[in-house]
Amino acid sequence: MSYLLLIDTACKEVCVGIAKENQIIDSSVSPEGLQHAYSIHGAISDMFAYHKIAWHDIVAVAVVQGPGSYTGLRVGMAIAKGICFALSIPLIGLNTLDVMAANIQKLTAEQLNSTTADLPFIYCPMIDARRMEVFTALYTTDMEQLVPPQPLVLTKDFFTLWLSKYRIISMGSGSLKCMQLLQHDNFIRFDTRYNWPPALHLVYRKLNQADFLNLETAVPTYYKEFYTIGQ
Repeated sequence: MSYLLLIDTACKEVCVGIAKENQIIDSSVSPEGLQHAYSIHGAISDMFAYHKIAWHDIVAVAVVQGPGSYTGLRVGMAIAKGICFALSIPLIGLNTLDVMAANIQKLTAEQLNSTTADLPFIYCPMIDARRMEVFTALYTTDMEQLVPPQPLVLTKDFFTLWLSKYRIISMGSGSLKCMQLLQHDNFIRFDTRYNWPPALHLVYRKLNQADFLNLETAVPTYYKEFYTIGQ
């Protein structure tokens, strides 16, 4: 049997999933905060045991590469690379904001098909990067990037032009901060967390295209320098 192992430690919750034939067959979300390593290994072991999956059944590992929690990203990437090295299987990397945008697309599909709004919609996933900064990007409803993933200090000026042309649907830990800043009718916030199923097509697209990370050089996508105590 051929399974994909999915690992996401980009944000506070730890998400682990197993996919087969374009379907999620099991997933686990743990609100363990920074106890990422403990949560991942326990979740994988439990799912493997329940579904009677052996390690040699895994054909690839997909990991959310960032942006997000610096500690979480490093732990998730290290575990994913270790598994791939041990099993000699490929590693697939996903951008957190792409995954979030795919979730917005899934959640808003019916609304977008039935809306009579004058302005078209675009997607704006946001991850809190502390102070008034977020990691964000802008996508059309066809998932074309209008603004590539990047760190951004929130100001009204950045959104002025976009809000004059589009209705922006946002989600993520940074969207509440933006909501407080903007208070604009065309800025719509979804209070929900992303998950794997809507973004699974991104994983299989990369698998089918053999779009894999180099195991020796793969690192998390931080977008900003990280600092340790004492620097």
